[in-house]
Amino acid sequence: MKKHEKNYCDYFVGISGQSKYYSDNLSENVKRGIRQKIRRGEHGWNAPVGYVYNHKLRNIEPDIEKSKIIQKFFYEFSLGGLNLHSGADQLRIWGITCTNGKPLTPYMVHRILSKKTYLGLIEHKGECFEGSFKPLIDKNTFDSVQKKLKEKAKQARKSKLELDFPFKGIFKCAECGGQITAQFAKGKSGGIYRYYRCSKKFGPCKQRYVQEKVIAEQIRNRLQEVAISNEWSEIMLKEIELLQREEQSDLNLSKHKLEIDKKKIDEKMDKLVAVYLDGDLEREDYLKMKNELMKEKADLNLKFTDLGGKGKNWVEPLKNWVKTANYMGVLASPDSDYKELKSGIEKVGSNPYMRGGEIVFDFLKSYELFSIHKALEAEENKNPQSKRGLLEEQKRICLSLRRGGDSNPRYGLTRMTV
Repeated sequence: MKKHEKNYCDYFVGISGQSKYYSDNLSENVKRGIRQKIRRGEHGWNAPVGYVYNHKLRNIEPDIEKSKIIQKFFYEFSLGGLNLHSGADQLRIWGITCTNGKPLTPYMVHRILSKKTYLGLIEHKGECFEGSFKPLIDKNTFDSVQKKLKEKAKQARKSKLELDFPFKGIFKCAECGGQITAQFAKGKSGGIYRYYRCSKKFGPCKQRYVQEKVIAEQIRNRLQEVAISNEWSEIMLKEIELLQREEQSDLNLSKHKLEIDKKKIDEKMDKLVAVYLDGDLEREDYLKMKNELMKEKADLNLKFTDLGGKGKNWVEPLKNWVKTANYMGVLASPDSDYKELKSGIEKVGSNPYMRGGEIVFDFLKSYELFSIHKALEAEENKNPQSKRGLLEEQKRICLSLRRGGDSNPRYGLTRMTV
């Protein structure tokens, strides 16, 4: 590089460095000025609706007319008579519009109703500071408006959910593996019905359309297979409580024995210390015997801790298992809600798909046990004297679950989720 070219290069590098320094310094000064302004409680020049910026005070102050409109608008909204759309129309009638004269959008109305500036606060980067300007709205009215905004937002979401199809996204097509989707369609009689069909995402598929009410009826019939009556549920819940009391009694007995063993070790420790202090035992032998006793005591403490965790992990899951099976009977009724039917499949079923206009799904291993109950119930109806066998089978199932499925390993209860 020639000498004059190098000089030009150094010159431009120097100019660039000075520009960056000037820019960074200006940015820091602006930020410092904003922080100082906020500390003084001064709002920025961009005054919200209902305020005007006073250049002499370098702060905002209530607009004579619009401040009263904003106060009235907050009050009307807090009573629940307005929403974001009707609120925009009402503000237009009162003279509050966009700069081009058009009504405010619902989003703009929401921003107005959410501004903490009207409480006399300054919002900056998610943090609120006390302002030195006059507030327009009291806290109770502001909080009431925020509550109404949340309620109306929930109602809006709910109205959208009502258009959703309750069984959409659950089933897959048995032919091509595509997801089962849904749509509205006209029936032969001219009515509008909900239909479910294969999305055909993976290519052509011959599976036919199925009406929503047909799917609901099939789900009800399937859930009935694992549903148990209120009487059965009460018997099994009482049996669970009995098993819990028996186990708790055994745990208390084991804890009592461990307490006795720990007390014996403490007595041995006291005697050992006394012998050592009397000089009848060498230090090396004393430490060796003491360490052995401490190990025994630590082992007893560990066993005691393990006992404290037993008897708690199986009770609630087992009760929920019985209650869920009982609730399946409620879902199997003709007037059950479609969304509840969906939750029923998710609780007790797995691998749901649709084939030839019929829905098919497997039951979780834990709920397959209730097929035994169904068979015994049918036997009892034929022969009332078999009720004793029914009760014994219920006890066997409860014991099987409590012991982790050891008495019936083919169900894999150690890995089940209830």
